[in-house]
Amino acid sequence: MNVAVDAGTLAVIIGIATVAFSLESVVGFGGSILTVTCLSLLLPASHAVALVPFIALIASIVVLATGFRTVRYRVIVPALCWSAPGLIGGSFLLDHLPGAVVRVTLAALSIAYAVSILVRSGEVRLPFPDPLTYAVAGVAAGISSIAILYVPAVLSNIDEKSSARSSMALLWIMLAVARGPIFLARGMLPAGTGAIVVLSVPFLIAGISGGFALHRRIRGEWYRAAAAVLLAISGVLVLVPLARNGV
Repeated sequence: MNVAVDAGTLAVIIGIATVAFSLESVVGFGGSILTVTCLSLLLPASHAVALVPFIALIASIVVLATGFRTVRYRVIVPALCWSAPGLIGGSFLLDHLPGAVVRVTLAALSIAYAVSILVRSGEVRLPFPDPLTYAVAGVAAGISSIAILYVPAVLSNIDEKSSARSSMALLWIMLAVARGPIFLARGMLPAGTGAIVVLSVPFLIAGISGGFALHRRIRGEWYRAAAAVLLAISGVLVLVPLARNGV
């Protein structure tokens, strides 16, 4: 069932997405996970999960436009192929999962990723190809719109920062394209999704462009720690509706 979104909620959704993806353009991660956890405070969890790929699609197109020549197709295409069955299956499964299960999944992934950022001493290096990693990542992305499980396996095969950014952007686009029609056909999107996507475009462009500029100016790890704290907080907040009324 479609959930109606009024003008005030629409503005808040666009604001959340703009802040989240601006932060991602600074630190290189976290846009989708922050967006979906925050949106789940405004919408049923399944609707928040279904909406995020459309917003991430726009944000990723903006990122890809600045570095499409550096995409590592030999890394991204196998990742998508190995994860496609789980991704599609997880997307169909989302419509049948209780809201509580979706919220706990979102919280667990958010908090686990935040902890991994804070405690790791370096990038996780994994062998390639890693079909099992991508298969599990696909299922997780399908039911949560959180694709962080792809990151270690992909980054372990890409050394250049610009190539990693553009390659991950292409992967997010492909994930969104694979899942969007499923959510649309099953009526899992909130009413007004088209308006949300269209109206968010100029804000996402401005926010991501500003984030890129800030990224070049900032040194050190404090901003990664700040992002980890935000992820942890959002992971806890996503459970608030569950504690309050069980959805």
